[in-house]
Amino acid sequence: MLMLPFILVLVGVFEAGTHVGRYAILQDAVKTAARLIATGQISSGDKTKFLTSISQNTYGLIDTTTLSVNVNAYTSFSAIPTTLQPLFDSNGAVSNQSFQTGTGNQVVVVRVGYWYSFVTPLVSSLLATSSGSTSIFNTTLVFRNEPF
Repeated sequence: MLMLPFILVLVGVFEAGTHVGRYAILQDAVKTAARLIATGQISSGDKTKFLTSISQNTYGLIDTTTLSVNVNAYTSFSAIPTTLQPLFDSNGAVSNQSFQTGTGNQVVVVRVGYWYSFVTPLVSSLLATSSGSTSIFNTTLVFRNEPF
């Protein structure tokens, strides 16, 4: 009689840990790939190189073909709009993708979104960021390109 609640709690803890772990791995992978933009190793035409870098640093845990990537360059920090377009539309489809890495000394905003699907609906209902049995991972980095 106690085995079922124990297993449910165990599965919930495991899935919550997986959720947090994948989010941390995605953030680190995007930070590493964004560093390649900041140093001029990835330019506006190299989106596949950017995604390859993310893929290599997520160790196959995140499907990079489903990522929503939005990279925009601005002349200064004050030129960044206060409201940014959503990475997904109301149906959950990828939208508003662009990949403009800018030139040296420009300010770049890198935004990456990913839908994470939960296995257990109970865990998804407990996490505030979730919608149904999915949750969106959003990673945003703002930096100034090096003078390349």
